Amino acid sequence: MSEEGYSQILMQEFGKAAESDLCMALLRYVTRWEETKNPHWIDLAAIITTSAGLPLAPCLQEIVAHVARRRLNGQASASGGATVIEEEIRNIALASMA
Repeated sequence: MSEEGYSQILMQEFGKAAESDLCMALLRYVTRWEETKNPHWIDLAAIITTSAGLPLAPCLQEIVAHVARRRLNGQASASGGATVIEEEIRNIALASMA
């Protein structure tokens, strides 16, 4: 599958649970990855899912493997993680102020 469209598949996999805070965050991270191609958005999605004690959704498993394969083949940068964290902190701060 191409890198576009994963967020739609993930939303279908979540079904009614897509309205939960965790699912909405995961969808946001996958969408940001689709837009920026920064693999650290997928890292963040995997971390928050496993930190919540949940298994990765099948679509998210596929994305994680895809991103790992691109990194190993030198097609994706391993740098840029700090940028993702800073952007997410900014998003959380703005949401809490609203």
